[in-house]
Amino acid sequence: MHHFLTVLLLCFLPAGLFAQEYHRWDINEDGSISWRIKGDIPHRDHIEMSGRRISAVLRYGVDDKGDFSMTRTLVWPMLRTIPNNTHASLTRTFTMDALDLVIANRKPLPPEKTISITLDGTLKVESMAGNDLQLTRQCFPSMFDSDFHEVFVIRNLSDKEYKIEIPGYSTVYTTDPADGVDGSYQIYIALKDAGYYTIEKGDSVVFSLIYMTWSADPQSIGGHEADGEWRLRHKFLQEVRHKLVLE
Repeated sequence: MHHFLTVLLLCFLPAGLFAQEYHRWDINEDGSISWRIKGDIPHRDHIEMSGRRISAVLRYGVDDKGDFSMTRTLVWPMLRTIPNNTHASLTRTFTMDALDLVIANRKPLPPEKTISITLDGTLKVESMAGNDLQLTRQCFPSMFDSDFHEVFVIRNLSDKEYKIEIPGYSTVYTTDPADGVDGSYQIYIALKDAGYYTIEKGDSVVFSLIYMTWSADPQSIGGHEADGEWRLRHKFLQEVRHKLVLE
C-alpha cells in the first residue's frame, strides 16, 4: 500500500519538478527583469507604461534573424474625442524606428542583432549593428507631461573611427476638429540632438525622439528634455521599490 500511494502521488505532481522549466525572463538584483536572447526567437510581447497625461502600449519583438521591432500605441486621456465616453482618448499608433534614419560612415546602420531586453519601468534594448556599433534604446513616458521619449546611444567598439550623421527631423499630425471635444489636436514628433559626430573607440553619441501633443497653438519642446524626464521616472521607481511590499 505504501508503494502504491507513492506512485499515485507522483502521477499528480507537476512535471516541472522533474525537468528544468524553461523561462525567458531573469530577475536582476535591482528588481528589473531581462530577456537575454539565446536563440529563443522569434518572439513578441507587449507592456503598458503610464504617466499622469499619457499611456503607452509597446508591442515589441525579435524576429528569427535577431532584428528588433516595436510599435507604440500612445494614448492621451486628457485630449478627449467624440463620442466622449470611457474610451474617448486621443490614440495613435506609430511604427517609426529612428535608427533607420541614421547614417554611419556614409551608409545606413548594419543589420541589427538584439542582445537583451530589460524592463525596469522603462523598456531598454541592447543590440549590435554589425560587429562595431553597440546600440541602446530606452523608451518611457513622461511622469507629468504628455510626452513619450525614446533615447538612443550608439557606441563605437571598433579600433577605427565612425562618422555618425543624425538627421534633423520633425513632423506634425493635425486631427480632424470634428473628432475632438476641444476641436483639433496636434501630435508633434521630433528628433533631438541632430548633427554630425565623429566617435573614436569607446566613444558614443546620444540622441532622442520625442512625441508630444497639444490642443491649442504649438508649444516649444524646450524643457521637455529626455534626460530630465528619465530622472523623474527613475526617482518614482526608486520610491516604489522602497515602499512596495508584496506578501
